[in-house]
Amino acid sequence: MFLRQKISSLLHLLLKDTSVKVLSGPLQGWKWLPRSGNHAYWLGTYEREYVNTFAQYVRPGSIIFDIGAQAGYFTLIASRLTGRDGRVVTFEPLPENVFCIREHCRLNNCKNVEILEVAVASSSGRRTFQADNVFMGYLSKEGSLEVEVVVLDELAEQNQILPPNVMKIDVEGMEYWVLRGGENLIRTSRPEIFIATHGQENQTRVLRLLQEWSYEVSMIGRGSERNADYLAKPLSIV
Repeated sequence: MFLRQKISSLLHLLLKDTSVKVLSGPLQGWKWLPRSGNHAYWLGTYEREYVNTFAQYVRPGSIIFDIGAQAGYFTLIASRLTGRDGRVVTFEPLPENVFCIREHCRLNNCKNVEILEVAVASSSGRRTFQADNVFMGYLSKEGSLEVEVVVLDELAEQNQILPPNVMKIDVEGMEYWVLRGGENLIRTSRPEIFIATHGQENQTRVLRLLQEWSYEVSMIGRGSERNADYLAKPLSIV
């Protein structure tokens, strides 16, 4: 473990100001900024089961929401797989991450990505955001960064977003409120939903809500009562 951490730190120092090609996985051959975080991204080993499952559900021409995009790894996968007729809407409030998303889109000539520098919840306005690091940011009264917060249903009513085919949601414990704020959109468009859960209480209410909305929910890979990733597929409603 110690040797792996030392190698990772050395790679970070050597590559932080340049881009590299992703070595494997759905983004193989595309460019990535190592400075944006985990080296597993450009090695192509990052959460392989989750990534491969996500890629299976992204089809040409699809509309994809990436809510809590971090540096844009899933955004790029969606951009590549949806093609020129697809659309990817990326939600990320942390400026450092937004910079990396824009750079990744520029480096890979992504023309089908719209970046919204906002957080998503069940009420709109200005709120404070806590960022422990580039991977872990969340809305919090103790946060020092003020960000804009949007509600999916409000954006849909204002025709600012189209109904999605697939949603990926990973917002460090605020997933339930993202769903609540997008209830009309979700229950109407019935997208497949990839969702992380952080904390036992959040996990319980997220799964219960999706089941109430007639979704079949299955865990992706290994998880726990505190932290797990799920795929929610809409059931046919007679």
